[in-house]
Amino acid sequence: MAPRPSLWRARTVVPDPASSIEDGAVLHRDGRVLAVGRYADLRREGGRAEDLGEVALLPGLVNAHAHLDLTGARGRFAPSSDFLAWILLLRPFRESEGPGAAARAAEEGGRELLAGGCTLVADMVYEEGAVEGLRRSGIRAQAHHEVLELGPALAHRPLRRALELSRAEGTGGLLAGALGLHSPWTCSAEVIRRGAAEARALRLPVSMHLAETRMESDWLLRGEGGFAPALRNLVPPGWTPPGAGPAAWLRGLGFLDEPRLLAHGNHLEGEGIDAVRDSGSVVVHCPGSHAFFSHDRHPVAALAAAGIPVALGTDSLASHPDGVLSMTGEMRRLAAREPSLEPREILAMATVNGAEGMGLAGLAGVLAPGSFADAAAFAAPGGWKGPATLLDPDLRCTAAFVGGVLRHGPKGN
Repeated sequence: MAPRPSLWRARTVVPDPASSIEDGAVLHRDGRVLAVGRYADLRREGGRAEDLGEVALLPGLVNAHAHLDLTGARGRFAPSSDFLAWILLLRPFRESEGPGAAARAAEEGGRELLAGGCTLVADMVYEEGAVEGLRRSGIRAQAHHEVLELGPALAHRPLRRALELSRAEGTGGLLAGALGLHSPWTCSAEVIRRGAAEARALRLPVSMHLAETRMESDWLLRGEGGFAPALRNLVPPGWTPPGAGPAAWLRGLGFLDEPRLLAHGNHLEGEGIDAVRDSGSVVVHCPGSHAFFSHDRHPVAALAAAGIPVALGTDSLASHPDGVLSMTGEMRRLAAREPSLEPREILAMATVNGAEGMGLAGLAGVLAPGSFADAAAFAAPGGWKGPATLLDPDLRCTAAFVGGVLRHGPKGN
């Protein structure tokens, strides 16, 4: 006999960025939503009712780009505009952390996100041990196993190993496998081609850091710029620059023949915007990390105007001026920087857009029949006044559910 459904009741239920239901309810069973509507209507369906109180119940927020195995770097790095110098500090930091550090950091990061109402994360897995930490945290996660394979001198994780790990984790369940090709300047053309083709055959989501700095374009166009001194010793003999910007080069390699999850996009413009738009990809803006490096203003408005969905991410605590993993914090920072954006648009960036980029449209970032029963309850002074409520600095997450199970709250983990 099928288990009885359960019912969450809240002062306001917000199924998606464009709607809300007063005295609403969400009926769910076996980790999926069955129905969303008024409590007076859904209580007739039976099931165990749980009154969450004077809160707004939203879809769990979606963090579309994080490096949770760097949660232990909180407060260790000062904001800097020298991106390459920061990159070169990461390896010694990782080596100093010792065995088990990646798992502990990922678990801490996952729990911190849950405490802020985030129930789904696309996590860039540099250390394989981080996956166990993600499992222990209770958050729903895509583990994007990162590949850095430019040549014999730079091969952090071979593509074959990343695909094996992703395939073993599968594409369902709370933890799903994915491929993270690190960037156009740390992966060779052959690795990018093969990665795209093999991920397609395995139906794996694929992510990449793209157009994060101007140095990336300088290197790919001319083999010059700030990256050149470090990369010249890493590329194979006879390497020549492709002579194209990052997005245009990826399109030529076939990487953008289908939608991808593209982190940062700080310097996308012109032909690059066209290439990303035509691929159906989603760009992930990380406002805190953007401020940490003092990047120029992010082209979020231009991307949206071009029809490119923009999602939000936290990036890592090795590159965050606030030293916290908070999706509502990222939303507030973006709203302050881009006042032209409506709160509803920002909420979409923190929910449905991120889910779309992860290949989970209709399953995450919404509360609707068939979606994951992933939800977050928020209390704010004065109650729910529309999506702008999420920008209130006094907002508090009182409960977070993943697959219908309480993961943060009075009885949560």
